[in-house]
Amino acid sequence: MAEPDSVAVRAATGGAVLSVGNFVYAAISAVGSIVVARLLGPAGYGAVSMALIYPTMLSGLADLGLSTAVMRFAALGGSGRAFAALWLRAAAGALLAAALVPLAPYLAASLQRPYVAPLIWFLSLYAFASGAAASATAFLAGVNRYWDLALASIVAAVARAARGFSARLRAESAVRAR
Repeated sequence: MAEPDSVAVRAATGGAVLSVGNFVYAAISAVGSIVVARLLGPAGYGAVSMALIYPTMLSGLADLGLSTAVMRFAALGGSGRAFAALWLRAAAGALLAAALVPLAPYLAASLQRPYVAPLIWFLSLYAFASGAAASATAFLAGVNRYWDLALASIVAAVARAARGFSARLRAESAVRAR
């Protein structure tokens, strides 16, 4: 059994690391969002926002509490179950992302914006990657890997900004096609 002092020190250190990681994540996300919004302009930003509706909704549906299960099983030492839940979450995300590809024109039509179909297809990949990253960070949280968790959050923020820049290119072509 661990000494109470060492548990308190680990908890305090982990909390401090996560706080710094969350602050850096928020700063990168804020700057990235502002830059992307400025690059896209009102029409492009609106197109990306509309196209994100279905991928974001289905990404949440794909989770089905599996990220929580990953964290719980990892914390209890059941790495086999944690990895099984992690792979199940990845498979569900991949299945829903793959389903968005042929459905993109119909989903865009339901939004009365047929020109966002290529964006829905593109952003379905982001939704899959975002869900996989959430499950991976849940695993890191479950096994108390605070430094890795903070680093994963920062990498996720950079990836979100990169997604925004690449969505800019797609949005320009979608808005021009309108």
